Amino acid sequence: MRAERELDHEVKYVLPAEMVPAARALVAGVARPEQPHAASLVESIYFDDPRLGSLAEKEASEYLKTKLRLRWYDGGGPVFLELKRRRGSRREKRRTALPLTGEELSRRGLGGVARLGLERYSAALGAPIAAEQRPLLRLRYRRERYVAPGGARLCLDWEITVLEGAPELGTGGGPAVLRAAVFELKAPGRALPPTLEALALLGARRRSFSKLAACVARLSET
Repeated sequence: MRAERELDHEVKYVLPAEMVPAARALVAGVARPEQPHAASLVESIYFDDPRLGSLAEKEASEYLKTKLRLRWYDGGGPVFLELKRRRGSRREKRRTALPLTGEELSRRGLGGVARLGLERYSAALGAPIAAEQRPLLRLRYRRERYVAPGGARLCLDWEITVLEGAPELGTGGGPAVLRAAVFELKAPGRALPPTLEALALLGARRRSFSKLAACVARLSET
């Protein structure tokens, strides 16, 4: 099990998808790629209980939020179970590798994890996982990671696509693409580096944003 640095701030800026090329050029001009995974295709399966409690937390922008997901990269490789908690703009993430492959999940989708029994990994994550958790949504997006002068971590996510939802939980449908991209700042403080303030000229606006909630809303439009 690996835990990221606890309770860093995670501040999000949402911008129009068509402004991504300009945003990528701006960020690349002032920050260095974060190695060894500077660019990747991220795929995730999100879980929730039958009452959709985690989704409700995000839609209500509650101060305390928790989400459980599987994540893998570039269509293959190891699969990680991640538990992410947020307290306002601060976040903590714990993850553990599972005996699965990304190739398998990319091929099988939500049906491949319906009976996975994630509660077995509670000890590995250091937190309880309820047996009632069910796969809710599978999504994919492109991500570029950077490190700014001073050490702040930056990432830009775009082509955010909801691949499939779970009809039994009311989120069936897909695929569908979001009309927005997301720029994230992860650091002990919340201030955007001065060299990136020009993101505002590209339409970037600081606000709370959940890919899960946005993808569920997008499915309702299709």
